[in-house]
Amino acid sequence: MAVDKIVYYNDSLLLQYFKDGKIAEVGEEGQLKMESLLQLKPAFLIASSHTANDASIVKRLNSVGTKVIPCDNFKEQHPLARAEWIKLFGFVTGKLPQAIQFFHQLDANYQALKRSVNINGPKPVVMTDAMYMSVWNVPGAGTYTAQLIEDAGGQYIFKDKTVRYSYPLNFESVFNAAQNATVWIHVNQYKSKQEMLNAEPRYALFKPFANHMVFNYNKRENVLGGNDFWETGVVRPDWVLHDLIRIFSMDKNTYSDLYFYNRLD
Repeated sequence: MAVDKIVYYNDSLLLQYFKDGKIAEVGEEGQLKMESLLQLKPAFLIASSHTANDASIVKRLNSVGTKVIPCDNFKEQHPLARAEWIKLFGFVTGKLPQAIQFFHQLDANYQALKRSVNINGPKPVVMTDAMYMSVWNVPGAGTYTAQLIEDAGGQYIFKDKTVRYSYPLNFESVFNAAQNATVWIHVNQYKSKQEMLNAEPRYALFKPFANHMVFNYNKRENVLGGNDFWETGVVRPDWVLHDLIRIFSMDKNTYSDLYFYNRLD
């Protein structure tokens, strides 16, 4: 068994297997350690379609009996569509019936949570992300993040941006649109409001910053940087949705019990 880079992972058992030498690193896309892969002779390599469409890589791996299986779940923009790729992993591990059952249950959980949101109640206005160098990349209205916000009962500040999946904006553009937002989520790598201010003092001008309503999805991040939001959260969008519903309820008594999210101090 092998992974691309161990620092991307959060699962404690997988990390222990790596420490014990039972799991190898074979490099990430574009930097595959082909000799290591060929020596391992895995039954299959799960990769993005970019790698799966590289004829030279596929030919070399096929020569040792390795099948390359494309997996582009990260391109899915609905949380349930992204989670449904669990069926692929069920198929390749011989546990497809269990994977189908698992997905049906989480689908039911997600739909029940979505129905629990009071559609006639007030909708908090939600802003996302933060500056990276001089650019503030915000998700478009048809994205994974925007869908979660909508399903959790929030009003996404950039719901009018429907053409692309991501929009690179400057600080002024985001400030003009979002300065009076209610909640701020997914603030890049930051673990505290002070870290945010150290990077950009003007963050203090946003209403959710002043009102202590900034949340990040790094509660389950390990010392290597592996973030469970992008691991367990991908196949448990119902848990992510549950967190966001609680955040958007504005009931501050529940914030300490969030599973994936921290409210930044």
